[in-house]
Amino acid sequence: MSINRPRSAGFTLIELLVVIAIIAILAAILFPVFAQARESARTTSCLSNMKQLSLAVLQYVQDYDERFPTPLYDAQDPGVGKPDRPWGIWKHVRIGWNHTVFPYVKNTQVFLCPSAQPGPDHDDPNASNDDGWRTGSVNYWMNKSLTGDPFQGAWNSGFRPQKLASLNFAAVTIMLGEGPDGSQTGAHMHRYDGWGYTDGGLNLINGSNSGDPWASGWGDDGGVNLTNQTIYNTCTSHNNQKAGLNDRSDSAPDWGGHNASPARRHRDGANWAFSDGHVKWYKGDAMCITMNGKAWNTGQTPTFSKGGGQDY
Repeated sequence: MSINRPRSAGFTLIELLVVIAIIAILAAILFPVFAQARESARTTSCLSNMKQLSLAVLQYVQDYDERFPTPLYDAQDPGVGKPDRPWGIWKHVRIGWNHTVFPYVKNTQVFLCPSAQPGPDHDDPNASNDDGWRTGSVNYWMNKSLTGDPFQGAWNSGFRPQKLASLNFAAVTIMLGEGPDGSQTGAHMHRYDGWGYTDGGLNLINGSNSGDPWASGWGDDGGVNLTNQTIYNTCTSHNNQKAGLNDRSDSAPDWGGHNASPARRHRDGANWAFSDGHVKWYKGDAMCITMNGKAWNTGQTPTFSKGGGQDY
């Protein structure tokens, strides 16, 4: 006599494989979306940091005869040579603009971009590690065309911090931008050069192997109305596609798995603060316009030039 037994509950191997395949497909679709959402949140947080810093700088300007802060000078205070608290473990040797505007924000985290990583030397216990190393104490820099030269007097430089009233194009003149992971105390730069690994707009946008930012010969009249378009062409072509588009604060382009140049940190773009206090995100390639000598003194496009008086 035959006995009909009920089929036991469960999945066959084929059914199980189909379910796994569906889950894998859904994960492949959704994970990038989640990653983009997280990066969008970090971009907004960075934008907020930059807004707070831009307001802090403008408050400083109002308190100090409408003059922008000196970007960097040698410290001469009791804390010299001691840990640079609350910034980090490295030795305090210099005073940067970040120190001078700190009382207006009272939080070192505001100086850090959530999408950046600690600098390569951030936690280096080496006794000689000081605030000029790649500490990543500050992920933002100030426009050297506003702050003037660092170490005033040491270079016999007559380019001092500028006054707010000297700006013809405050709404488009860059005041703050995003720097490399390894930016240092007092990070500052303009279209050509800067302090440490924050070394000029061309490298900021296109990373390593960007080309020579001085290749245009500084311009026909000291750089004010540059007509030679070598820098602009180099920027827009990514140095004939030779540029690495990575962070130059370490020799290894894939250090820490993070290789985006600062001007491409957020979805191939970055946040910028302007001298009237507003902040805005721009795509990396779009900021090559700052290298265009025919545009930077028009007041129509983002520029490092303040548009009046002595400038770079």
